[in-house]
Amino acid sequence: MRESQKVAAKPKPQKIDKIALIVRPESPELADACKEVIAIFERFGVEVCVLESSVASLGLDPRLACKESELGERAQALVSLGGDGTLISAVRKSLGLGLPVLGINMGRLGFLTAIKPSELEEFVPLLKSGGYVIDSHHLLQGLLMDSQEDSALGEQFDKIENFVKGTDRESANLPQNFQNLQSPTAIPRILEEKKGAECEKSASSSLRDTAEAVARQSTHNAQKSKKVDSMDCHDLPSKSRNDRKLDSSENIFYVLNEILITKKDISGMTKIYATINNEHFHTYRADGLIIATPTGSSAYNISAGGSLVHPQCRVILLTPVCAHSLTQRPMIVSDNFCLQFSVEEDSVIMLDGQERIDFRKGDTLFVQGSFPIQLIQHPKRSYFAVLEEKFGLGGKQV
Repeated sequence: MRESQKVAAKPKPQKIDKIALIVRPESPELADACKEVIAIFERFGVEVCVLESSVASLGLDPRLACKESELGERAQALVSLGGDGTLISAVRKSLGLGLPVLGINMGRLGFLTAIKPSELEEFVPLLKSGGYVIDSHHLLQGLLMDSQEDSALGEQFDKIENFVKGTDRESANLPQNFQNLQSPTAIPRILEEKKGAECEKSASSSLRDTAEAVARQSTHNAQKSKKVDSMDCHDLPSKSRNDRKLDSSENIFYVLNEILITKKDISGMTKIYATINNEHFHTYRADGLIIATPTGSSAYNISAGGSLVHPQCRVILLTPVCAHSLTQRPMIVSDNFCLQFSVEEDSVIMLDGQERIDFRKGDTLFVQGSFPIQLIQHPKRSYFAVLEEKFGLGGKQV
């Protein structure tokens, strides 16, 4: 087998004796199931903690409560109880902690979840012995540049253009840490250095300052006229454009499934300009554009006519939503490329269907492949078996 054809080895499963249970806070219908799940784990000697935001609403023992900042110390894995949406929330909480995520399906589809509640009792011994399987799923990393910051960028913009070229990062002449933001170890550093800081930026600051702020995760930028809130890479809280901050994280976000660029209003369509590695690729005229990971290929992407792609493939999927042309077809590109998007009119960006961000005319969205997260799977549950079970694809020959 050629070097380029070799598949990376799967991470080695570790023995798990402590877990944190992730449940939607206001889900009283899950209270009984949650208590039963906790009882099963404790019966096998597994320590359980639950985020304090869920403990009260579910009527759980207060001694189980833990803060989100304590997850790295009190758990060796995160366990989501719900559907794929709850699992995605758990994945976001795992960023920077290096914790694998197990999904217990209480939803309708549960494509990403590993087991049903009825299977938990036989699965817990696999967790304790390390007999489960780890599947790696690569995220997409997005960087949103504010149009209001463009007035004084000047020639420094060339540095970002060189950096985002997937084939020319080493010669971009940017600080090394900026290039290493795809590393999961960068996230806790971002979070640690921005805590409690007033991170505001002058509209006259140069792009060099912006790039270096991302590289250093600086929390001491020059004052800016409008105050905006920062994005927390743990839970990616919802915010509007006026609540955004060009601070240490420089509006960097991560998605497991997809980024959706779509119109603000129900009527009309949006025009989206797409550039790949600094070369104009296409102008989409459609209701929206889905930028998906292989993991997300089975979500909104497939509903819009995109391809199914195995999660081990390192690609990015571009799928227009209700395109205004028969020639605007889905496209698959390498996740080594850097994609750049802008819009003709004010639009919105949706992250994994859970967060909305304003995307204004003149703004620029950069997207590229990022680091992997780890999902715990049953050793007898393959990707293709799930396709058959959930979508009716494949099946045995008759």
